[in-house]
Amino acid sequence: MTFLKVAEFIGSTIPALIAGKSNLTATFATYNEVDGYRDGFVDTKKTGLVINVQNGNRSMLGTAGNLWFMMSENRKDVNYGINAEEEASREAQLVAKDKIAKVLPALGDKEGILVVIYAGLHAFNESIESARALRKELAEAIIVVLTCDCEIRSKERVLAPLVGIGEINHVVVTPWCGGRSSMKEILDGLIASWPAPARETAQTT
Repeated sequence: MTFLKVAEFIGSTIPALIAGKSNLTATFATYNEVDGYRDGFVDTKKTGLVINVQNGNRSMLGTAGNLWFMMSENRKDVNYGINAEEEASREAQLVAKDKIAKVLPALGDKEGILVVIYAGLHAFNESIESARALRKELAEAIIVVLTCDCEIRSKERVLAPLVGIGEINHVVVTPWCGGRSSMKEILDGLIASWPAPARETAQTT
């Protein structure tokens, strides 16, 4: 299957995803960071659009991460065969679990949910398992996985079947490792694509 480039996702897919929606709650979760955005809610200045950022910064471990392990202790560890240097990966894996564990509380019971998860080489397995867990909790959510093109053939073997069965809606591939700038591009693209408030539109016509 053909995965999307960042520009394709922003230019074609986002407009289709938001068409007809008056409310959307989006969460961007990464074990790294979204360039230019702090943890927490973003001032979108757009009515009906709520965006929450969960940055990892590769060092933020805490209660949510421990809770994730407690919830997962009876589950088998899943390894999709995507491996990186062990020491470099361990912290990223823990942070990925920590940040994605915070997604559900941030979303609450809302209609119109978009979750964008970065699944890089260092925490690919954990990020994908987390995306699948979110699907079980958020059946109607739009779940998007952003990944770098490192070992892309191995990633395709994992991701294509998950898209095929609907556990993941879209896969976006970036040439930039870490996903920082690409997560920002997608977030900025979502804000730009969301319709301006009616009063603002009226003033400009």
